[in-house]
Amino acid sequence: MDSPSAGPVAPYRILGLHFRRVQHKETPPKWRPLRAYISYAPANLIFVERIAADLSARSIQAVVDRGLMPTRGGTPTGWESIRAIVERSDVLLLIASPEAIASADVMREIEFAVEQRKLIIPLKLRMVSLPKPIDTIQWFDFEEGRYDRDLKYLLLNLAFVTPGSPATFDPTAGIAKLPEPPTASTRCSSRPPAPKRAAPPKTVSAPPRSTPASSNAIRVSKMGWSSPSWTT
Repeated sequence: MDSPSAGPVAPYRILGLHFRRVQHKETPPKWRPLRAYISYAPANLIFVERIAADLSARSIQAVVDRGLMPTRGGTPTGWESIRAIVERSDVLLLIASPEAIASADVMREIEFAVEQRKLIIPLKLRMVSLPKPIDTIQWFDFEEGRYDRDLKYLLLNLAFVTPGSPATFDPTAGIAKLPEPPTASTRCSSRPPAPKRAAPPKTVSAPPRSTPASSNAIRVSKMGWSSPSWTT
């Protein structure tokens, strides 16, 4: 039997290249910075501006309300915009002070964040009792003279928060499950105890070598030298 001609087969092979199934790879999700909404009272605006600038300098999107809520110069209709901002945020930073705890707008934002199961981190400017249900969660002490130290601890904890992850935070479950920054005591306690060094062997001094009495040794008497005694 004659072999089939290669003439009519070649075009199909060429055309077949145009009909190959293309497998599309899944596009990885686009990276976005961590979004932190800052809930505060107007009396603490200077501190808010400072920490918002420090967070933004470290690629954290800090959102500050400057005229939406009534206590910040806004109107009651601004609450709908705040709701949308909190829903899109990954964490809510509460600037805890007596003025903030007494603010109805701040309490409204906290209640909504708890309802949305958002991570809440209080930053205490002064010693104040936090309201329930966030009275048992972890907080950072930003009192005077401690800003730089606690900012490092805050950034260390925020580094473990994944942007866009499902909100599963429950403040009623107890202390917030945030990784504690290592301290000098924990670093020392985590190390295994150093092995004890063996005591060096004691050097035993040799007993003084006794010189055997020689028959012809010269003996010293109290009166002076004595002549040797010769024995046969």
